[in-house]
Amino acid sequence: MWFSIREAGIVTGMKKITAMLTGMTTLLLLLTGNQVFADQSLKNVTSTELEPGVVQIVVEGSEPFAATPASFAVNAPPQIVVDLKGSSELDKKLFTVGKSSVKNVVVVESNGRARLVARLLSQQPYEIDTDSNKLIITIGKAASRPVVKVDQEVLQTAVEQTLASEEPPQSAVEIPVIAEEPVSAAPTASTVDSGKLSLNFQDIEVRSVLQLLADFTGLNMVVSDSVVGNVTLRLKDVHWRKALDIILRTKNLTMREDGNIIMVAPTIEVTAQEQLLARTETELQELKPLKSDLIRVKYAQADELADLLKESGASSENSLLSSRGSVTVDSRTNTLLLRDTEESLQNIRELIDQLDRPIKQVMIEARIVLANDDFAKELGVRLGFDTEEAVNGNTVTLAGGTSDGHLPATGTAGGFISFSIANGLDILDLELAAMQTEEKGEVVSSPRVVTSDQNTAIIKQGVEIPYLEDTSSGATNVTFKDAVLKLEVTPHITPDNKVIMDLIINKDTPNFAEALGLNQNVPIDTQSIETKVLVGDGDTIVLGGIFETQDTKSVDKVPVLGDIPGLGALFRKNTNTVDRSELMIFVTPKILRR
Repeated sequence: MWFSIREAGIVTGMKKITAMLTGMTTLLLLLTGNQVFADQSLKNVTSTELEPGVVQIVVEGSEPFAATPASFAVNAPPQIVVDLKGSSELDKKLFTVGKSSVKNVVVVESNGRARLVARLLSQQPYEIDTDSNKLIITIGKAASRPVVKVDQEVLQTAVEQTLASEEPPQSAVEIPVIAEEPVSAAPTASTVDSGKLSLNFQDIEVRSVLQLLADFTGLNMVVSDSVVGNVTLRLKDVHWRKALDIILRTKNLTMREDGNIIMVAPTIEVTAQEQLLARTETELQELKPLKSDLIRVKYAQADELADLLKESGASSENSLLSSRGSVTVDSRTNTLLLRDTEESLQNIRELIDQLDRPIKQVMIEARIVLANDDFAKELGVRLGFDTEEAVNGNTVTLAGGTSDGHLPATGTAGGFISFSIANGLDILDLELAAMQTEEKGEVVSSPRVVTSDQNTAIIKQGVEIPYLEDTSSGATNVTFKDAVLKLEVTPHITPDNKVIMDLIINKDTPNFAEALGLNQNVPIDTQSIETKVLVGDGDTIVLGGIFETQDTKSVDKVPVLGDIPGLGALFRKNTNTVDRSELMIFVTPKILRR
């Protein structure tokens, strides 16, 4: 019994000694490991394709790696993250791999800690080993460690807590998770579609940033060898094109796009290259052979086209004729004789094909009517006008369903009003015929003319009145003055087949009753309308508002008895008649179609 108790005591003491030795050894190893990690610095990163589908990434350190560093994999975007203790002495942060499923490797550093991110095209198994001062990462189907689906945010928290517990709290730092920055990870489809990214780099090579942007957008990018230097930037949720423009402006770079290819070079280099190309193109133009060509113009005037080509000659930025080109016109056959390079001749042919088109024509029908006041009112009623409105001092009636203009009813002379009748020409002719039958007015003239688009047409009808004028020599000279009814119209056809008309209508009437002076010079009463209207094809515009009032006084009496003072009033009748008429012009444009 005694021996058993003693033996148990000895065993218990030995266990305590063993535990103390184990604790001291562990503490020594931890301190040694921390010292190794603290003095560790990254020297180089290389990559090798061991076999198809297997890539080995080797990270060289300044000291041997005491233990395998912590690592984890991220599913979206696919990447492998390795956390390292120590600083980085690498010349660059981005290492392009481009082998099998590995796109590139990014190394970032913060307060003596580094994180290595291997960006993949797809999820891959991986294995991490150490060999003295080398950290070997094997990625691909030959690796024994499978990819573990993890929650990125949870892993980030776990790594930060582990790092913080191994060192004093004041030295704990947060190394940013690369996956949170779109530029450090392969962009997802939604990210690329939105076009926005985030960049956070310090003193990174410009060429590396351009490579990241090219990978993000999927565009082909060609960078000149002259593009050098580093840049520090922090951009968050910025469109990739805006980020590219900022980087280019910062480093005095310029880009040129050709389809889906972007070429980047210093601005001075691009400017010099473009100037050289321009000079070369000019010299080539001088060496190209000249050819002759005849272009027969069908509808336009050849001399007008020739003037257009000469005005856009070599002195113009948008020149059609080259500096050696020439153009001559044969008026007899309406033909252009051209001599220039083949390229210039082709451009001129295309232009003439566009310009040498038949011009639309318009037939203008007008009816100039002098009607009494009653007819104007009745016409408005018959055409369906029932709403009265004051326009320019006149009371007018507006079209209920067939017009958007105005028709005078009662008022004083001097106002100008108009309305439009939609396809009412036949009805109007019947009304005018009835007016003349009832002697309520007369159709003074019905001119009709055809003109082309934007060309002025003039119709005149009237007389020339002679005038006697005294000359400085004392003799008498005879001059003539026109007293005419004139219609001048300039139509413009709109793309929706309506007609804009510039109208000038003038009616002159000789007033022989008011002849002046001994030479009997005859005054001319003038009525004129000048306006611009928009009318539908085949619709009739009615212009009015010019009134003419004629007072007539007459005396009917019995001869001799009507002249007796006092009693003569019984045999005499005085009549005072006031005739009020209105000048109305009905104009109908019709587009002529082939």
